[in-house]
Amino acid sequence: MAQPKYSLEEYGSFKDKLYPIIKVHFTDGPHDDMVDIIFTEEDEPIHTEIAGDLFVYYGIDRGENFELLKRNDIPKSITDSTLLATSIANLDNILDGKIRISNTTFKTKMIICGYNWEASTILLDWIWDEQIDTLGDNLVVAIPSKDLLFFTLQSDKSGIESMKKEISNVHSDGEYLLSKKLFLVTKKSIVEYKE
Repeated sequence: MAQPKYSLEEYGSFKDKLYPIIKVHFTDGPHDDMVDIIFTEEDEPIHTEIAGDLFVYYGIDRGENFELLKRNDIPKSITDSTLLATSIANLDNILDGKIRISNTTFKTKMIICGYNWEASTILLDWIWDEQIDTLGDNLVVAIPSKDLLFFTLQSDKSGIESMKKEISNVHSDGEYLLSKKLFLVTKKSIVEYKE
């Protein structure tokens, strides 16, 4: 087996620049505008399922771009759970004091934090625990693109319908598209929302 691209010491030098990158795995059939890329197990970017079609990848901030970590980039002693915890802690640090909750024009709420990190805030448990405590109900969340995250109460059927319409609007002409699905967020989990 080949040596990893980065040693444990090199990983230590960039781990503070490791962030969670939210991506979608399409499961609803072929997409004409997508190219199928087949990776070997070792060359595949490391990713962890969040819920439904949402996955988190691990990107090293290289200034101009993000380098997605692959299995053969790091020593096997660095686990997926370590990458997840490290990247979430780094996200929390970079967004410290920048996260705002705002009302949308379609009567739900949204997260605003800048830097196109809105989708990644789905991983910050403290936000969701705080909102559930404040609002008194579980939440239904939409993440139609990397810079948009909407949410409403699970009991707000009108708000859920509004988010579905907004997902369609975003996907008709938006950029950096992610999921067309809704997600149920509780204090213990994130799952695909089913009516």
